[in-house]
Amino acid sequence: MRARSAVAQVKMEGVPTGRPVVQMLFGAAMAEKKSALFFSLAGYTQQALEWAEMAGVACFEFAYDGSVSGCNSIAEAVLRDGPSAFPVSIS
Repeated sequence: MRARSAVAQVKMEGVPTGRPVVQMLFGAAMAEKKSALFFSLAGYTQQALEWAEMAGVACFEFAYDGSVSGCNSIAEAVLRDGPSAFPVSIS
């Protein structure tokens, strides 16, 4: 999924999302000079969250009822403050 200032990926799998998948989204976002947002139904591995925090990827978990929660400080800031919360300046 793409927007003017962000690239997002949604995973609806039965296992937590791992670091390699988060890194691939980050690479796609950086190639387009956009922020990266990841949405996972099953959550994330600890390695994925640690790497995402360092790289500036917003990791969200969603539920079948449509609710969304932040899984790292970047996602929590985006939910609280909007897109201006991204640590990377985007054009």
